[in-house]
Amino acid sequence: MKTPGIAFARSLAQRTYSLSDASGQQVAEAQSLWVSLDRTTMRPARIPAEMVAFWFPAGDAPPPPTWPDWPSIPTSPAHRRS
Repeated sequence: MKTPGIAFARSLAQRTYSLSDASGQQVAEAQSLWVSLDRTTMRPARIPAEMVAFWFPAGDAPPPPTWPDWPSIPTSPAHRRS
């Protein structure tokens, strides 16, 4: 199993998981999104530089992940039923 960190952005970290069989052929893949929390306030906290350096020791951390374009939230009550 391989579990590299693939992106960091402020308090978010994205990882990928890859599972291979004995012949080396990939049989499963998954991604996860992690949030760094301040232990005292339980609010999102910036990922410490030491943690980023652990995952990317050469200093070549990839750019922050791109997020999907979410639909806009209606601002008028017209979408509500009477």
